[in-house]
Amino acid sequence: MKYKYLIIHLLIPLVFAFLSQYFSYISQPKHQILPQNAIMIPVNYILWLCLYNLCFSLFYKTYKSIFLFLFIATTFTLVNYLKIKLLYQVFAITDLSQTKNLLLFLPDFVNQPKIIFIFFLVIIILTALFFLLKKYCHDKNPITARLILFPISIFILTIPLVFTNQYDYFIREKELPRDNANSIENSKLNGVLFYFFDNLKFLKKNTPENYNSATIQNIFSNLPQDKITKKSDKPNIIVILSEALFDVTKLPNINFSQDPIKNIRSDMKATMISSQLNGGTANVEFEVITGLSNYFYDYKIPYNQVVRQKLPSLFTQFKEQGYQTTVIHPYLRSMYNRTLVYNYFGLDKYISLEDMKNYEKAGPYVSDKSFMDEVIKQYESTDQPQLIFGLTMQNHYPFEPNRFAEHKVNFTDKLPLYEHQVLQSYVDGIYLSDVNYKFLKETIQKSSKPTVVVYFGDHLPLLITKFNIYNLLGYFTKEPDFWDSKDFDKMYTTLISLYSNFSTNLEIKEKMSPNFLSLEILKLANITPKHQFKFLESLSGTDTVLTKQFTPKFTPQQIKDYSLVQHDLISGHQFLYTKN
Repeated sequence: MKYKYLIIHLLIPLVFAFLSQYFSYISQPKHQILPQNAIMIPVNYILWLCLYNLCFSLFYKTYKSIFLFLFIATTFTLVNYLKIKLLYQVFAITDLSQTKNLLLFLPDFVNQPKIIFIFFLVIIILTALFFLLKKYCHDKNPITARLILFPISIFILTIPLVFTNQYDYFIREKELPRDNANSIENSKLNGVLFYFFDNLKFLKKNTPENYNSATIQNIFSNLPQDKITKKSDKPNIIVILSEALFDVTKLPNINFSQDPIKNIRSDMKATMISSQLNGGTANVEFEVITGLSNYFYDYKIPYNQVVRQKLPSLFTQFKEQGYQTTVIHPYLRSMYNRTLVYNYFGLDKYISLEDMKNYEKAGPYVSDKSFMDEVIKQYESTDQPQLIFGLTMQNHYPFEPNRFAEHKVNFTDKLPLYEHQVLQSYVDGIYLSDVNYKFLKETIQKSSKPTVVVYFGDHLPLLITKFNIYNLLGYFTKEPDFWDSKDFDKMYTTLISLYSNFSTNLEIKEKMSPNFLSLEILKLANITPKHQFKFLESLSGTDTVLTKQFTPKFTPQQIKDYSLVQHDLISGHQFLYTKN
């Protein structure tokens, strides 16, 4: 009989190693039952086995151990499924800090097909399993086995946290393939549980080599003198991050009845090389507001994982010049920990979904029309010069068919019907964004207050059903692992448009990553860069693009100095902030 229990003991985590990988991705095309990297199949099984052994060691009665494991494993899988479906991101350890916001997401869950059914089905199954186990499983867990398995399981499950340097060295030596810029691809390669396990290392802070006050001061003592002469002009600056905006007319094999973004296109001045693909708005926002870079982070979300202290930002730079600073985002106030992070950034005012009244929806999210109304309301609320930073929600994934009642832009293609309808929903959305961009311009044009509008897209939309629409249209023909520089350029390039209601120079760099856009915003406001922005200005003479997808043109020393400056502000002693 003891062999029977041993087999069951080994079999339960094996089954969940397969089921969790499969059901986490069941809403996505090409969902799989195994990690793509073959060596990670036994690694994931060992992690599931350690989790089961940990549950086994906590209880004397076996049915309680089994049920605890089933509850944890099912919850883990369900959370992964929901996060991948709704946000196209994988569940990570730092998401646990956001559990207090779970109830706030219920309206979004209700609007998603099948989610409520799945949620209640899981509750019913778990409840039934609990009573069945209690009734039929009368086995006891031997105390000796429990005492042995507990420390072994804890040791293995906490290796990335306790032995971070040795763990990273081992991973590098074994050349484990990891798509560090994309949590989705990473977990497909190596397994959803390993992704969670691997992220434990981010709970521990590491100090880079040669980080000290003298090094930071030396970096700044070698910078050239300020290039910008102070001016008395204080134009209002309105920065709009338009969710998932890109030039859809670049897609091949489609004929549009009209240009969906003709007004935005007429003011297009530059292209952005985003650090994100299909999602990750908060990471783009982080770069624009701070001038810092995701280049130095492996699949982190800085707002959730690294911002833990006050630091200089666009908001502090503008406030020093007498500006009022406001963020407007028509979604949950606490999403991505924004309330706390904005406090660290020195923001004056945060207007979220909870603060908006009588707003309209376009699909499941607040319309760009209601969003622009809120921007204009804030713009007209004071004669004090303002920096208004807005983030839209209207065109957020998922793009369900028939999201919008009217199709002002029609197009022909050879897509299957469902994929055509998904793309139609996206096109309808950006057309409405374009209409409301024009509305903002017309309102500002009538104002006597000098104002500059910076309008840009954060990343390409997630146009994936059971098929990849980009692939079906021939926008790229290779799998992401085999993309070349041209493919990366296609998939990470969005647009930047500028408008002003007074005569001013709107010329900016032709191509930039989000962190360098912060420098251009300061220049548009005639503000002399300080702190990290001053360092960024020194880099701009070499290049204005720094993302993981493209080989940097900066020297190794420039990259090292940038990394030290970023560590100093985010995790260090802020020698830069206090003395520069």
